[in-house]
Amino acid sequence: CDYCFGEDYELVFVDDGSTDGTREWLSQLTSQQVRVHINEKNLGRGGAVKKGIQISRGAIVGFMDIDCEMSEAYLARFAMSISRGADLAVGYRIYNVSMHPYVMLRHFLSLGYKALVATMLQVKVRDSEVGYKFFSRRFADHVVAESRFDDWFWDSEVCLLAQANGLKTEEITGAFVRNPLKTSTVHVLRDSIRYLKALSEYRKLLTQGAYQKMRQSDVVAIGRTSVR
Repeated sequence: CDYCFGEDYELVFVDDGSTDGTREWLSQLTSQQVRVHINEKNLGRGGAVKKGIQISRGAIVGFMDIDCEMSEAYLARFAMSISRGADLAVGYRIYNVSMHPYVMLRHFLSLGYKALVATMLQVKVRDSEVGYKFFSRRFADHVVAESRFDDWFWDSEVCLLAQANGLKTEEITGAFVRNPLKTSTVHVLRDSIRYLKALSEYRKLLTQGAYQKMRQSDVVAIGRTSVR
């Protein structure tokens, strides 16, 4: 990371109630720029990322999936996007899809979810569920305060929060290369049902006025830019 940010950065690892030896591995990290937080119980994807945002100290805050299927080589582009004035930088994955049946199924389910979110919620970001996002400090704090989801729908919720507040969002295009050694925790039928329930719950929250907008003095509506 030194080539991206010099020495002015921190890495925050959040262990979300793991039982596979991860926390023991994290305990061996000794760099002054590394901080470790242990959740004694699993909070869910969104809950874990929000915890990391809460304890972070930087003016630019971001996260990426630790399997690196979208490479860490893009970190500098995400950070530069925020430093140039965006409040949210979102990855846009370019897939190299193998013909393995499970990989094909996951790919087409992902495409279906994107189409569903675009239709039901009019989200403008093309890849809202990507696990690679950077935030300005003001928007990161807003996300922690206003997010209502702790599961996988949190990724889409974040994009919708930025859109609702008229914040500048940039999309960073990058190659997605599936890690063949990764054991997926995704269960197609169960998670598809969860996503549909989350979509319904989000629309219900909107009608109830559950989300507070950022102060208008803090918001400059600039629109969406795609960064190739």
